[in-house]
Amino acid sequence: MEESVTQTSDGVCLNESLKRDDTLSLTSEFDDSYDSSIEKARQYAVELIELSASDKYLEEISSWLTDYVKSSGDSSLFNNSFKVTGNTFDYSSWSFLNKLYVSHQLKRYLHDSFSYMLMRDIGLNPDTDETQNICRQFTVPIYRSIQKRINNSSNRKTATDIDDIIPHDLRNDPEIENEIFRLKNKISRLQQLLPVQLDKTNGLRKLVKIIAGLILHEQIQQIKQPLSFSEYKLKICSALRLGYSYGITYPLIDDILDNRNFLNADERLLFNRSIQTTLLNQSVVSFPKFSSTNKSFMSFVYQELSDAFITIKKELGKVKSQLFFKSAYVFFRAQAAEHGKQINSISDKIDTVSLLTPMIVKSAGSRIVANQLTSQSNTEKDYFFYFGIYNQFNDDIKDIDVDHHDDNVTPYSLPSFEKNTSVKAARLHWAIVYYLFTKVYNNNVRVKAMLIQRTLNAFQSVKCGMTSAEFEKRFHSHLSTGHQQFDKSLYSAISSDNYIAWFDKFISAQLATKLEAQQEESNDFQSQYQSYKSFINDHLKLEFASNQNDTSLIEFQNYAVLNGGKRIRSVLAHHLMTHHWKNDRNATIPVNRLLEYMHVASIIIDDLPSQDNADYRRGSPALHKYAKSVAAAELTAISLIMKAVEEQALISQFPAERVLKSLQYATQTTQMITQGQLLDLGSTRNSSEKALSQLTWLKTGKGIEACFVIPAILNNASDEEVRLLEQLAYHIGMTFQIKDDLLDHSSNQAQLGKPVRQDINKASFVTVLGNEATWQKLNQHYGDAKAIIEQFDPTDLFLKKLLDYIAFRNV
Repeated sequence: MEESVTQTSDGVCLNESLKRDDTLSLTSEFDDSYDSSIEKARQYAVELIELSASDKYLEEISSWLTDYVKSSGDSSLFNNSFKVTGNTFDYSSWSFLNKLYVSHQLKRYLHDSFSYMLMRDIGLNPDTDETQNICRQFTVPIYRSIQKRINNSSNRKTATDIDDIIPHDLRNDPEIENEIFRLKNKISRLQQLLPVQLDKTNGLRKLVKIIAGLILHEQIQQIKQPLSFSEYKLKICSALRLGYSYGITYPLIDDILDNRNFLNADERLLFNRSIQTTLLNQSVVSFPKFSSTNKSFMSFVYQELSDAFITIKKELGKVKSQLFFKSAYVFFRAQAAEHGKQINSISDKIDTVSLLTPMIVKSAGSRIVANQLTSQSNTEKDYFFYFGIYNQFNDDIKDIDVDHHDDNVTPYSLPSFEKNTSVKAARLHWAIVYYLFTKVYNNNVRVKAMLIQRTLNAFQSVKCGMTSAEFEKRFHSHLSTGHQQFDKSLYSAISSDNYIAWFDKFISAQLATKLEAQQEESNDFQSQYQSYKSFINDHLKLEFASNQNDTSLIEFQNYAVLNGGKRIRSVLAHHLMTHHWKNDRNATIPVNRLLEYMHVASIIIDDLPSQDNADYRRGSPALHKYAKSVAAAELTAISLIMKAVEEQALISQFPAERVLKSLQYATQTTQMITQGQLLDLGSTRNSSEKALSQLTWLKTGKGIEACFVIPAILNNASDEEVRLLEQLAYHIGMTFQIKDDLLDHSSNQAQLGKPVRQDINKASFVTVLGNEATWQKLNQHYGDAKAIIEQFDPTDLFLKKLLDYIAFRNV
């Protein structure tokens, strides 16, 4: 039976079964806040529409546009502004910064950019001594950093790293490094799990920008009212956690609800309602029901948002978190009203005020909500409320074609907007500009110049990538105002050689480049990993020998060996042999087999009732459960160990003395792994960190070491190279096990394919050190492994990405 659908006053459709009841009713406080914001936005929209109907403001701006093109004379509004000539540069590239540095324009470029950001994001008056001092304190170290990179080409980065958002004086602090490592871990997980239907790069770029914005707030506050180093460090750590917790709403809420092809209509309503109810009740609601197609990913989304919700409550405290959730509710409800609109569903009769009102609340909401997360939040200043729609129009003008394609409603994308409202979108755009510097910023000359420049920058970006004919057509269809003199001045300003570039846009573009490069590298790594893994899997199956009378043992061996698995050990060996030592891939077959047979034998034993007593492995019954016999499992493990020895003894592609030496190493390693397993049986939560590290190295690390050392021995590597590989194996082995322990305490059996928290009373890094110290330990070994790879082979991108996979994996 179909559920009936109703619609709220703000345009959001709700199933009857999801309509408000006593438990989901909106609190009057939150409702009043939303209604107040809507009314304030409505009045703002009315003023903008009335202003846009006048020609006087266009005539005034027209003279400034003419002034912009000339920019000469002491009286010029733009005389002291940063500006470059020519449109032949990639303004988001390091070569552009190099040009500015050489031409002595870099300082002015940075100063003007930060002046604008401080005005837009903080609301500071750009003319005050305080703002100028803050600008200097930001731009001087950034200038020096850029100067250093330009002068040292070997140190020049091609894109911005997440580490760059941290203040220079804190970057080497262990607590900050640990927080950054955890942040990278989370962002890596998002990159892995976000589906292809969603715009990964843009969603993650917005996330990092939110984090950077909160860091910026704390830096400004430190300049105004300095704290001790330890207090300042705590503020930065909190900003990193809060920034991520709020920032993930872009890829995990906004992008999901914006994409009408990801969730079906009912699922979007369920998701919408669960978020709204969580904000109202300030407690996480139960996981809604999603289709089997989306259930797994949405379960991750729900868990991530739940963790973020808890983090925000913990970091802000009761009073501030309530203010945050109230602002978030207003933002989300206005956003939901926007999501309910589509171009093809807009009627011919358009109420312009109704169209603009939720846009104003939504576009202002992001910075208002983010401001609630800062040390010195203040949402009473009108610039936050009035500035949002300006940013929205600047974005919309660049996304006209995308919005048309995605059926998104904006004044620029709505074909019938002008016809049915008698208001041109471009007139509204410039009315907002005029309103801001006259009503909000009290005719501040510097603000006026920056707003004109920033708006022209948005209009100029439309021209990029278009032919002259294409741009002229776009100008007359979307960018013109209908005022002949103004349009002439505007066209002249857009087409002039003068161009204003902005450092925040450079950073944003660099960040997008970095994220795209990371995604491409990840895709290449996954492709190569799967290629290695497929080759390895194709040669692992054990065949029935003519002298065997019973097929049961072969069946059990193949069940255990072929039942999935990451193949990290054999992939490592295969890569080193084919990439580093240039062996033919067929030469890796016996090495791959011996490593996998030994590893599988160890996990068969590990799962036995006398050991870890695990019923499942890799999502299927453990071998002793499948065989319905512990004895059969034990015999299978013994047989696989001997089969591994046989494979190693039969290696024929290398000199016999090296094979014998590798066999000696392998047998000694097997004995040490057995010793580690015995230590594990006696371990408890009260074990020391030293004892835990020792058993981890023996039980897990030595198996990883074999993947490095056996290929090295066969290829007659030097003693120095073998020692380096042993050190690398130690840190990779520790990284692997520590990450395993963290996953065991944060995941479920469905995710890992094996029972979880079975070591709750045994020694694990989490039970011995606690969660926080375990993350620090993981970061330490990960960093040491990275440093050794740089010594061993700095060009081996696959090995670097494999280390990332081990440290940042989800299963």
